[in-house]
Amino acid sequence: MYRILLVDDEILVRDAIRENIDWASMDCILEGDCENGQQAAEFVKIHPVDIVLTDILMPYMDGMELSHFLHDHYPDVVIVIFSGFGEFEYAKKAIQYNVSEYMLKPVTAMELRGVIERMKEKVDQRRREKQRLESLKKTSEDYQKNASVIRFKALENLVNGTRDVNVSLSELEKLGVTLHGSIYRVAVLDIDIYSDIYQFDVKKRQESALMAFVLFNISDELVRQEDAGLVYQEGSNRVCILFSGNRTKEFSRKILKICGEIQHQFREAMGLEVSIGVGNRVRRPEDLLLSHDLAGKAMQYRYLLGGNLLIDMEERGERGRPSS
Repeated sequence: MYRILLVDDEILVRDAIRENIDWASMDCILEGDCENGQQAAEFVKIHPVDIVLTDILMPYMDGMELSHFLHDHYPDVVIVIFSGFGEFEYAKKAIQYNVSEYMLKPVTAMELRGVIERMKEKVDQRRREKQRLESLKKTSEDYQKNASVIRFKALENLVNGTRDVNVSLSELEKLGVTLHGSIYRVAVLDIDIYSDIYQFDVKKRQESALMAFVLFNISDELVRQEDAGLVYQEGSNRVCILFSGNRTKEFSRKILKICGEIQHQFREAMGLEVSIGVGNRVRRPEDLLLSHDLAGKAMQYRYLLGGNLLIDMEERGERGRPSS
C-alpha cells in the first residue's frame, strides 16, 4: 500500500483529485489533504506518507518550501509538484530538493494516474535500497562483534608501526595469523565516491562504512583463494591488503590481477568504483609502514586522473626509505 498526501490551497482541486482517482485500484490510500505546506509539514510528522502531491504557490508555506522541508527531514518521501505555466521554470529549481516530477496544470485524472504509477516504482526502489542498507548494517554489526575486529586492529598496528613489531606479531600468532613469504607489499583500497568522507553527513558516513564492509568481504575472499596475504579494514571506511610472497615478477602480476578482480566484482555488486594503490616491496615487517604510506600516496592521483585507478607505485618509480 502506498500512502499519498495531497497539498493544494484550492479546495475544488483537492475535491476533484480525491473523487476522480480510484485509489484502491492503484493499491494507494489518500492519507490526507492539506491546504498549504505548513499544514502538510505538521501532517507528515504524525502520519507517515510515501508520496506528496503538492501545488507550488500556496500561503504560509509554498510547494518549494515544503519540498525543502521534506528533503531535509523525510528524504524517502517522493515529491510531485503541480505548477501553472508561468511557475514552471521556478518549479524546476526544486530539483535540488529531490523533486521527482513536475506536472503542468490543469492536471487530468489520466495524467495523474500515470505519474502515480511511476512514483510507486520510485517508492519501491527506495524501499529496496533501505532494506538492503538495513540488512548490510545488521550483518556489519554482527560481524563487528566477533574476533575479526581484534585481528584487524593487530594488523593495522603492525602495518602502521603503532606498536612494537614483535608484540604485534605475537598477538597475531595467538589469533592464528602467521606472516609468510620473503617480501611484503601493502595495497590501500578506497571507494571513490566516499573518498572525501569528512564532507558527508552522518547517514552518508554510515552508508560508506557498510560499503567498505562489502569491499572487505570481496577482497578477503579473492586474497584467500590465491593464498596471497591478509585483508583488514583500516578504520571504518578503508580496506587494506598485506600481500606476502616471493621476489618474483609472477608475484607482482598476481597482486595486480587480484586488485583488478576486486574492482570488477565490487563494481558488479554495488555499482561503485574503487581506486587501489599498491606500495613498494619490503623485506621486513618493520618496513611495512613504508609500503603502506606509498600505497596511500597513490590515492592523491585521483585529483589528476579521476577515480577507478589501479596504481603500482613501483612501476612509477616511487620509493620510500630502502629496507636494510
